[in-house]
Amino acid sequence: MRKVLVIVALLASSACGTATGWQKPGVDQSLVDGDLRQCRREAMQEMMRLYADWRPFAFDTDAFWNWRSAPQRRAVQRSNEFSQSQAEQMLAVACMRGKGYVTT
Repeated sequence: MRKVLVIVALLASSACGTATGWQKPGVDQSLVDGDLRQCRREAMQEMMRLYADWRPFAFDTDAFWNWRSAPQRRAVQRSNEFSQSQAEQMLAVACMRGKGYVTT
């Protein structure tokens, strides 16, 4: 489950910043790409730290779900994964803005 979550988070974070570009006066595209990779990496680490208590026991074990239905379990997992990807995207955007970039 963790591997799936990491892949989902990576895919979600890879979409962040690609639809719009980041600009900073006097900075070439290679530096922008490097800063964006660094911000995404830091955002992923912070998101994993912030949501560490959500995994693996809280929502992934049968002991927690033995009295709930599978559709409810999947809905909660999807909701948690969405919350985590949103948090990661917001952290990456905040990091880029902190470095002085603006979106185009």
